[in-house]
Amino acid sequence: MWVWIDPSKCYECGSKEDIQQHHVVAKSRGGTKTLPLCGYCHRVGAHGMKRHSGDHSRLTREGLARKKATGWIPDTSHLEAARGKSSATRNAKADMFALGATQEYYGLLLDHAEERQRTGEEKPWFTKHGTFQKGSRINALKSKTSRDGAYSRLTLHKAHQRAAEAIKEDEERELVRKYLFGDPSPKMTLSQTFSLDGDLINSLKKCIMILDETRREYEP
Repeated sequence: MWVWIDPSKCYECGSKEDIQQHHVVAKSRGGTKTLPLCGYCHRVGAHGMKRHSGDHSRLTREGLARKKATGWIPDTSHLEAARGKSSATRNAKADMFALGATQEYYGLLLDHAEERQRTGEEKPWFTKHGTFQKGSRINALKSKTSRDGAYSRLTLHKAHQRAAEAIKEDEERELVRKYLFGDPSPKMTLSQTFSLDGDLINSLKKCIMILDETRREYEP
């Protein structure tokens, strides 16, 4: 006997909301015939599940196991591409944050240099531990890490390294590194690097400009 089934209504309760196609025999087990059921009847009545839970993961595993037994190999290229894109996005974000923090740090150095020039006082640049004298201001950097945290001495140092590596031109990269880690040729401490530079203020301004231009390349 042939019976017509309205595909727009739930076969069980007659509801017209959230209509889904229920496989009489699970699709993972080769079933092809379906019945229209609303979401609630599909979950609770057809599969015997609680209102907000499901057994689809088990059925999916069974279906995949059967397909793999026939020699089927899943195409995961789209997943690999998505992972690669996600990784590139995270790296770009981290580079942009590091460049911003390093640019702000250079602003502190420039303020200190201009203050020395204005007052004529030979205020030291760094403590005996190699920390910039305005350490309290470094701890109060407006810039945040990519995880919205405050920079510590360690994370700021890592940000400096990342920012320098993000600069494409070798000459510009080495100039920025010079005032972050000291002049490597000949090897000098940071204090010596700053003290022996006769045009320090312009050098710092150039580094700020390089960092700003590089950071803008990462902006959407």
